[in-house]
Amino acid sequence: MPSLMSIPESVVHVSTATRLVLAPHAVRQAGECAGQLGCRRLLVVAGRRTSETRMYRDTMAALGDRVAAEFNEVVEHSSVDSVNRGTALARESEVDGVVVVGGGSAVDTAKGIVILLAEGGAIEDHATRYTPPDTLVQKPLSRKKLPILAVPTTASAAEATPGLSIRTPEGHKLLFWDHKLAASCVILDPVANEEVPAELLARSAMNALAHCVEALYSRTRSPMTDAQAAKGAELLARSLPGLAGGPTAQARAGILLGAHLSGLAISNARTGIGHAVCHGLGSIGGLSHGAAHSVMLPHVLRFNLAHAREPIRIFAQAIQQGDTGERASAQAAIATVRGLQQRVGLPSRLRDLGLDKSALPAIAELTMKERGVMFNPREISDAGAIMALLEEAW
Repeated sequence: MPSLMSIPESVVHVSTATRLVLAPHAVRQAGECAGQLGCRRLLVVAGRRTSETRMYRDTMAALGDRVAAEFNEVVEHSSVDSVNRGTALARESEVDGVVVVGGGSAVDTAKGIVILLAEGGAIEDHATRYTPPDTLVQKPLSRKKLPILAVPTTASAAEATPGLSIRTPEGHKLLFWDHKLAASCVILDPVANEEVPAELLARSAMNALAHCVEALYSRTRSPMTDAQAAKGAELLARSLPGLAGGPTAQARAGILLGAHLSGLAISNARTGIGHAVCHGLGSIGGLSHGAAHSVMLPHVLRFNLAHAREPIRIFAQAIQQGDTGERASAQAAIATVRGLQQRVGLPSRLRDLGLDKSALPAIAELTMKERGVMFNPREISDAGAIMALLEEAW
Protein backbone atom coordinates (compact mmCIF):
# COMPACT_ATOMS: atom_id res chain seq x y z
CA MET A 1 0.00 0.00 0.00
CA PRO A 2 1.53 3.39 -0.97
CA SER A 3 2.28 6.05 1.62
CA LEU A 4 -0.46 8.58 2.36
CA MET A 5 2.03 11.28 1.36
CA SER A 6 2.79 9.82 -2.06
CA ILE A 7 1.26 11.22 -5.23
CA PRO A 8 -0.81 8.53 -6.98
CA GLU A 9 -0.42 7.89 -10.68
CA SER A 10 -4.18 7.99 -11.22
CA VAL A 11 -7.27 8.91 -9.22
CA VAL A 12 -10.99 8.44 -9.83
CA HIS A 13 -13.16 10.41 -7.41
CA VAL A 14 -16.92 11.00 -7.62
CA SER A 15 -18.39 13.99 -5.80
CA THR A 16 -22.06 14.06 -4.82
CA ALA A 17 -24.28 17.10 -5.42
CA THR A 18 -25.24 17.85 -1.83
CA ARG A 19 -26.12 21.19 -0.25
CA LEU A 20 -25.15 21.22 3.43
CA VAL A 21 -26.70 23.56 5.99
CA LEU A 22 -25.18 23.54 9.51
CA ALA A 23 -26.65 26.05 11.95
CA PRO A 24 -28.65 26.33 15.15
CA HIS A 25 -32.37 26.03 14.32
CA ALA A 26 -31.51 25.02 10.75
CA VAL A 27 -34.58 22.76 10.58
CA ARG A 28 -36.56 25.95 10.08
CA GLN A 29 -34.98 26.11 6.62
CA ALA A 30 -36.45 22.76 5.54
CA GLY A 31 -39.21 24.38 3.48
CA GLU A 32 -36.73 26.65 1.73
CA CYS A 33 -34.48 23.67 0.93
CA ALA A 34 -37.44 21.70 -0.44
CA GLY A 35 -38.38 24.66 -2.63
CA GLN A 36 -34.84 24.85 -4.02
CA LEU A 37 -35.15 21.18 -4.95
CA GLY A 38 -38.41 21.92 -6.77
CA CYS A 39 -40.45 19.62 -4.50
CA ARG A 40 -44.15 20.25 -3.91
CA ARG A 41 -45.37 16.82 -2.73
CA LEU A 42 -43.13 15.25 -0.11
CA LEU A 43 -43.06 11.93 1.68
CA VAL A 44 -41.63 12.40 5.20
CA VAL A 45 -39.86 9.30 6.57
CA ALA A 46 -39.02 8.75 10.25
CA GLY A 47 -39.23 6.27 13.09
CA ARG A 48 -42.12 6.36 15.53
CA ARG A 49 -40.12 7.86 18.41
CA THR A 50 -38.53 10.47 16.16
CA SER A 51 -41.96 11.48 14.90
CA GLU A 52 -42.84 12.47 18.48
CA THR A 53 -39.92 14.89 18.89
CA ARG A 54 -39.79 18.67 18.69
CA MET A 55 -37.24 18.36 15.86
CA TYR A 56 -39.75 16.44 13.77
CA ARG A 57 -42.58 18.86 14.54
CA ASP A 58 -40.40 21.86 13.67
CA THR A 59 -39.37 20.21 10.40
CA MET A 60 -42.99 19.48 9.53
CA ALA A 61 -43.97 23.06 10.34
CA ALA A 62 -41.21 24.37 8.07
CA LEU A 63 -42.32 22.08 5.22
CA GLY A 64 -45.95 23.19 5.57
CA ASP A 65 -48.34 22.17 2.82
CA ARG A 66 -45.54 20.53 0.83
CA VAL A 67 -46.07 17.36 2.92
CA ALA A 68 -48.19 14.86 0.99
CA ALA A 69 -47.70 11.83 3.30
CA GLU A 70 -45.88 10.63 6.42
CA PHE A 71 -44.27 7.22 6.86
CA ASN A 72 -43.34 6.78 10.53
CA GLU A 73 -42.72 3.02 10.53
CA VAL A 74 -38.93 2.83 10.20
CA VAL A 75 -37.40 -0.14 12.03
CA GLU A 76 -33.82 -0.65 13.20
CA HIS A 77 -31.50 -1.74 10.37
CA SER A 78 -34.37 -0.88 7.99
CA SER A 79 -36.18 -3.84 6.43
CA VAL A 80 -37.52 -5.09 3.13
CA ASP A 81 -41.05 -4.85 4.51
CA SER A 82 -40.74 -1.23 5.65
CA VAL A 83 -39.23 -0.21 2.31
CA ASN A 84 -42.09 -1.92 0.44
CA ARG A 85 -44.75 -0.26 2.58
CA GLY A 86 -43.12 3.14 2.33
CA THR A 87 -42.86 2.80 -1.44
CA ALA A 88 -46.54 1.91 -1.73
CA LEU A 89 -47.47 5.03 0.25
CA ALA A 90 -45.16 7.19 -1.86
CA ARG A 91 -46.71 5.93 -5.11
CA GLU A 92 -50.23 6.38 -3.80
CA SER A 93 -49.37 9.95 -2.74
CA GLU A 94 -47.61 10.79 -6.04
CA VAL A 95 -44.64 12.37 -4.27
CA ASP A 96 -41.83 14.25 -6.00
CA GLY A 97 -39.32 14.15 -3.15
CA VAL A 98 -38.51 12.48 0.17
CA VAL A 99 -37.65 14.10 3.51
CA VAL A 100 -36.04 11.90 6.16
CA VAL A 101 -35.65 12.80 9.83
CA GLY A 102 -33.65 10.27 11.80
CA GLY A 103 -30.56 8.10 11.93
CA GLY A 104 -29.05 5.56 9.57
CA SER A 105 -32.02 3.20 9.53
CA ALA A 106 -34.40 6.00 8.57
CA VAL A 107 -32.07 7.29 5.86
CA ASP A 108 -31.53 3.80 4.46
CA THR A 109 -35.30 3.25 4.38
CA ALA A 110 -35.74 6.51 2.46
CA LYS A 111 -33.01 5.49 0.01
CA GLY A 112 -34.64 2.10 -0.49
CA ILE A 113 -37.96 3.78 -1.24
CA VAL A 114 -36.29 6.07 -3.76
CA ILE A 115 -34.65 3.07 -5.47
CA LEU A 116 -37.96 1.23 -5.88
CA LEU A 117 -39.80 4.33 -7.09
CA ALA A 118 -37.20 4.78 -9.83
CA GLU A 119 -36.19 1.24 -10.73
CA GLY A 120 -39.37 -0.78 -10.03
CA GLY A 121 -39.34 -4.51 -9.35
CA ALA A 122 -38.41 -5.89 -5.95
CA ILE A 123 -35.77 -4.28 -3.75
CA GLU A 124 -33.78 -7.54 -3.72
CA ASP A 125 -33.35 -7.26 -7.52
CA HIS A 126 -31.13 -4.19 -7.13
CA ALA A 127 -28.67 -5.38 -4.46
CA THR A 128 -24.91 -5.57 -4.95
CA ARG A 129 -23.56 -9.11 -5.35
CA TYR A 130 -20.23 -10.05 -3.78
CA THR A 131 -18.57 -13.38 -4.47
CA PRO A 132 -15.45 -14.03 -2.33
CA PRO A 133 -12.67 -13.30 -2.62
CA ASP A 134 -12.68 -10.48 -5.18
CA THR A 135 -15.78 -10.34 -7.40
CA LEU A 136 -18.11 -7.40 -6.78
CA VAL A 137 -21.05 -6.83 -9.11
CA GLN A 138 -22.98 -3.61 -8.53
CA LYS A 139 -26.40 -3.64 -10.15
CA PRO A 140 -26.63 -0.56 -12.42
CA LEU A 141 -29.24 1.80 -10.96
CA SER A 142 -29.29 4.18 -13.89
CA ARG A 143 -32.69 5.84 -13.60
CA LYS A 144 -33.14 9.32 -12.18
CA LYS A 145 -33.90 9.33 -8.45
CA LEU A 146 -36.20 11.59 -6.48
CA PRO A 147 -34.27 14.11 -4.35
CA ILE A 148 -33.78 13.36 -0.66
CA LEU A 149 -33.72 16.09 1.99
CA ALA A 150 -32.11 14.69 5.15
CA VAL A 151 -32.24 15.91 8.74
CA PRO A 152 -29.83 13.51 10.49
CA THR A 153 -30.31 12.85 14.20
CA THR A 154 -27.23 10.64 14.67
CA ALA A 155 -23.67 10.40 13.37
CA SER A 156 -24.46 7.56 10.95
CA ALA A 157 -23.38 9.70 7.96
CA ALA A 158 -25.92 7.80 5.85
CA GLU A 159 -27.14 11.09 4.40
CA ALA A 160 -23.76 11.64 2.72
CA THR A 161 -23.15 8.22 1.21
CA PRO A 162 -24.30 6.52 -2.00
CA GLY A 163 -24.68 3.23 -0.15
CA LEU A 164 -27.26 1.63 2.09
CA SER A 165 -28.16 -1.66 3.68
CA ILE A 166 -31.56 -3.27 4.18
CA ARG A 167 -32.26 -6.30 6.34
CA THR A 168 -34.08 -9.28 4.87
CA PRO A 169 -36.60 -11.37 6.85
CA GLU A 170 -33.88 -14.04 7.13
CA GLY A 171 -31.53 -11.59 8.87
CA HIS A 172 -29.16 -10.90 5.97
CA LYS A 173 -28.19 -7.40 4.90
CA LEU A 174 -28.72 -6.41 1.29
CA LEU A 175 -26.25 -3.76 0.15
CA PHE A 176 -26.86 -1.13 -2.54
CA TRP A 177 -24.78 1.58 -4.23
CA ASP A 178 -25.74 4.56 -6.39
CA HIS A 179 -24.21 8.04 -6.13
CA LYS A 180 -27.62 9.53 -6.96
CA LEU A 181 -28.85 8.33 -3.56
CA ALA A 182 -26.78 10.79 -1.52
CA ALA A 183 -29.08 13.44 -0.04
CA SER A 184 -29.49 16.51 -2.23
CA CYS A 185 -29.87 18.71 0.85
CA VAL A 186 -28.61 17.97 4.37
CA ILE A 187 -29.66 19.98 7.42
CA LEU A 188 -27.48 19.63 10.53
CA ASP A 189 -29.11 21.34 13.51
CA PRO A 190 -27.10 21.00 16.76
CA VAL A 191 -29.78 22.73 18.85
CA ALA A 192 -32.59 20.49 17.64
CA ASN A 193 -30.21 17.55 18.14
CA GLU A 194 -30.16 18.19 21.90
CA GLU A 195 -33.23 15.92 22.12
CA VAL A 196 -31.11 12.96 20.99
CA PRO A 197 -29.70 11.01 23.98
CA ALA A 198 -25.97 11.63 24.41
CA GLU A 199 -25.21 7.88 24.57
CA LEU A 200 -26.97 7.23 21.26
CA LEU A 201 -25.06 10.05 19.59
CA ALA A 202 -21.77 8.85 21.11
CA ARG A 203 -22.27 5.29 19.87
CA SER A 204 -23.04 6.47 16.36
CA ALA A 205 -19.97 8.72 16.50
CA MET A 206 -17.83 5.61 16.96
CA ASN A 207 -19.32 4.32 13.73
CA ALA A 208 -18.25 7.58 12.09
CA LEU A 209 -14.73 7.19 13.52
CA ALA A 210 -14.67 3.70 12.00
CA HIS A 211 -15.61 5.27 8.65
CA CYS A 212 -12.60 7.55 8.94
CA VAL A 213 -9.94 4.98 9.71
CA GLU A 214 -11.33 2.45 7.23
CA ALA A 215 -11.27 5.16 4.55
CA LEU A 216 -7.64 5.93 5.42
CA TYR A 217 -6.52 2.33 4.89
CA SER A 218 -9.05 1.34 2.23
CA ARG A 219 -7.71 -0.21 -0.96
CA THR A 220 -9.68 2.44 -2.89
CA ARG A 221 -8.61 5.53 -0.94
CA SER A 222 -7.32 8.72 -2.61
CA PRO A 223 -5.80 12.06 -1.50
CA MET A 224 -9.31 13.52 -1.37
CA THR A 225 -10.69 10.78 0.86
CA ASP A 226 -7.57 10.94 3.06
CA ALA A 227 -8.26 14.64 3.71
CA GLN A 228 -11.97 14.09 4.41
CA ALA A 229 -11.29 11.16 6.73
CA ALA A 230 -8.51 12.85 8.69
CA LYS A 231 -10.52 16.03 9.28
CA GLY A 232 -13.63 14.04 10.13
CA ALA A 233 -11.70 12.00 12.69
CA GLU A 234 -10.25 15.16 14.23
CA LEU A 235 -13.68 16.76 14.65
CA LEU A 236 -15.21 13.59 16.09
CA ALA A 237 -12.44 12.99 18.62
CA ARG A 238 -12.41 16.63 19.69
CA SER A 239 -16.20 16.72 20.12
CA LEU A 240 -16.94 13.32 21.69
CA PRO A 241 -15.74 14.26 25.21
CA GLY A 242 -18.21 17.16 25.13
CA LEU A 243 -21.04 14.63 25.35
CA ALA A 244 -20.02 13.68 28.88
CA GLY A 245 -21.61 15.63 31.72
CA GLY A 246 -24.08 17.79 29.83
CA PRO A 247 -23.50 17.82 26.07
CA THR A 248 -23.27 21.21 24.40
CA ALA A 249 -24.62 22.29 21.03
CA GLN A 250 -21.01 22.91 19.96
CA ALA A 251 -20.04 19.31 20.67
CA ARG A 252 -23.07 18.05 18.78
CA ALA A 253 -22.25 20.31 15.83
CA GLY A 254 -18.71 18.90 15.71
CA ILE A 255 -19.96 15.32 15.80
CA LEU A 256 -22.59 15.87 13.10
CA LEU A 257 -20.09 17.65 10.81
CA GLY A 258 -17.31 15.13 11.49
CA ALA A 259 -19.71 12.30 10.70
CA HIS A 260 -20.76 13.97 7.44
CA LEU A 261 -17.11 14.22 6.40
CA SER A 262 -16.67 10.54 7.26
CA GLY A 263 -19.57 9.74 4.95
CA LEU A 264 -18.01 11.74 2.13
CA ALA A 265 -14.78 9.79 2.63
CA ILE A 266 -16.40 6.36 2.37
CA SER A 267 -18.38 7.45 -0.68
CA ASN A 268 -15.18 6.69 -2.59
CA ALA A 269 -12.84 4.88 -0.19
CA ARG A 270 -14.86 1.82 0.70
CA THR A 271 -15.07 0.37 4.20
CA GLY A 272 -13.33 -2.80 5.32
CA ILE A 273 -13.63 -5.61 7.81
CA GLY A 274 -14.93 -3.41 10.63
CA HIS A 275 -18.15 -2.60 8.82
CA ALA A 276 -18.42 -6.13 7.44
CA VAL A 277 -18.34 -7.57 10.97
CA CYS A 278 -20.73 -4.95 12.34
CA HIS A 279 -23.26 -5.74 9.62
CA GLY A 280 -23.30 -9.32 10.88
CA LEU A 281 -23.49 -8.20 14.50
CA GLY A 282 -26.56 -6.24 13.52
CA SER A 283 -28.38 -8.61 11.19
CA ILE A 284 -27.71 -11.81 13.19
CA GLY A 285 -26.83 -10.50 16.64
CA GLY A 286 -29.45 -7.76 16.74
CA LEU A 287 -27.00 -5.06 17.85
CA SER A 288 -27.36 -1.47 16.71
CA HIS A 289 -24.68 -0.40 14.23
CA GLY A 290 -23.33 2.25 16.59
CA ALA A 291 -23.15 -0.11 19.57
CA ALA A 292 -21.32 -2.72 17.49
CA HIS A 293 -18.69 -0.20 16.36
CA SER A 294 -18.35 1.17 19.90
CA VAL A 295 -17.00 -2.24 20.91
CA MET A 296 -15.30 -3.38 17.72
CA LEU A 297 -13.25 -0.34 16.67
CA PRO A 298 -10.15 -0.86 18.85
CA HIS A 299 -10.17 -4.59 18.07
CA VAL A 300 -10.39 -3.94 14.33
CA LEU A 301 -7.50 -1.46 14.58
CA ARG A 302 -5.37 -4.14 16.25
CA PHE A 303 -6.50 -6.72 13.66
CA ASN A 304 -5.24 -4.52 10.78
CA LEU A 305 -2.31 -2.86 12.57
CA ALA A 306 0.56 -4.74 10.94
CA HIS A 307 -0.94 -4.25 7.47
CA ALA A 308 -1.88 -0.55 7.72
CA ARG A 309 0.57 0.97 10.18
CA GLU A 310 1.05 4.29 8.35
CA PRO A 311 -2.66 5.01 7.72
CA ILE A 312 -3.48 4.15 11.34
CA ARG A 313 -0.65 6.47 12.47
CA ILE A 314 -2.29 9.28 10.48
CA PHE A 315 -5.57 8.40 12.19
CA ALA A 316 -3.83 8.56 15.57
CA GLN A 317 -2.40 11.95 14.70
CA ALA A 318 -5.91 13.20 13.89
CA ILE A 319 -7.59 11.94 17.07
CA GLN A 320 -4.82 12.70 19.58
CA GLN A 321 -5.46 16.29 20.54
CA GLY A 322 -2.14 18.13 20.30
CA ASP A 323 -0.05 14.98 19.67
CA THR A 324 1.83 14.97 16.38
CA GLY A 325 4.90 13.47 14.82
CA GLU A 326 6.53 10.49 16.47
CA ARG A 327 4.20 10.60 19.48
CA ALA A 328 1.25 9.74 17.24
CA SER A 329 2.06 6.09 16.65
CA ALA A 330 -0.29 3.55 15.15
CA GLN A 331 -0.43 1.73 18.47
CA ALA A 332 -1.43 4.99 20.14
CA ALA A 333 -4.61 5.06 18.04
CA ILE A 334 -5.91 2.01 19.90
CA ALA A 335 -5.18 3.55 23.29
CA THR A 336 -6.83 6.83 22.29
CA VAL A 337 -9.99 5.08 21.11
CA ARG A 338 -10.05 3.12 24.39
CA GLY A 339 -9.77 6.41 26.25
CA LEU A 340 -12.71 7.86 24.34
CA GLN A 341 -14.75 4.73 25.13
CA GLN A 342 -14.12 5.16 28.84
CA ARG A 343 -14.58 8.93 28.91
CA VAL A 344 -18.00 8.80 27.27
CA GLY A 345 -19.06 5.58 29.02
CA LEU A 346 -19.29 3.37 25.94
CA PRO A 347 -19.29 -0.46 26.08
CA SER A 348 -16.00 -2.23 25.42
CA ARG A 349 -17.09 -5.91 25.23
CA LEU A 350 -19.67 -7.68 23.10
CA ARG A 351 -20.88 -9.62 26.14
CA ASP A 352 -21.89 -6.31 27.75
CA LEU A 353 -24.31 -5.71 24.87
CA GLY A 354 -26.21 -8.91 25.56
CA LEU A 355 -24.98 -10.70 22.44
CA ASP A 356 -25.48 -14.48 22.47
CA LYS A 357 -21.98 -15.94 22.13
CA SER A 358 -23.34 -18.92 20.22
CA ALA A 359 -24.07 -16.53 17.33
CA LEU A 360 -20.38 -15.73 16.76
CA PRO A 361 -19.65 -18.56 14.25
CA ALA A 362 -22.63 -17.57 12.09
CA ILE A 363 -21.54 -13.92 12.22
CA ALA A 364 -18.00 -14.88 11.19
CA GLU A 365 -19.29 -16.92 8.24
CA LEU A 366 -21.61 -14.13 7.13
CA THR A 367 -18.78 -11.59 7.36
CA MET A 368 -16.80 -13.55 4.77
CA LYS A 369 -19.62 -12.87 2.29
CA GLU A 370 -19.48 -9.09 2.88
CA ARG A 371 -17.82 -6.83 0.31
CA GLY A 372 -15.81 -5.11 3.07
CA VAL A 373 -13.47 -8.11 3.09
CA MET A 374 -12.43 -7.15 -0.45
CA PHE A 375 -11.35 -3.61 0.50
CA ASN A 376 -9.61 -4.43 3.79
CA PRO A 377 -5.80 -3.94 3.90
CA ARG A 378 -5.25 -7.32 5.54
CA GLU A 379 -6.21 -10.22 3.31
CA ILE A 380 -8.71 -12.60 4.90
CA SER A 381 -8.98 -16.07 3.42
CA ASP A 382 -11.25 -17.85 5.89
CA ALA A 383 -13.70 -17.23 8.72
CA GLY A 384 -11.20 -18.38 11.35
CA ALA A 385 -9.52 -14.99 11.50
CA ILE A 386 -12.91 -13.30 11.87
CA MET A 387 -13.89 -15.73 14.62
CA ALA A 388 -10.69 -14.88 16.51
CA LEU A 389 -11.48 -11.16 16.17
CA LEU A 390 -15.00 -11.67 17.52
CA GLU A 391 -13.83 -13.82 20.42
CA GLU A 392 -11.29 -11.17 21.37
CA ALA A 393 -14.07 -8.55 21.38
CA TRP A 394 -16.36 -10.87 23.37
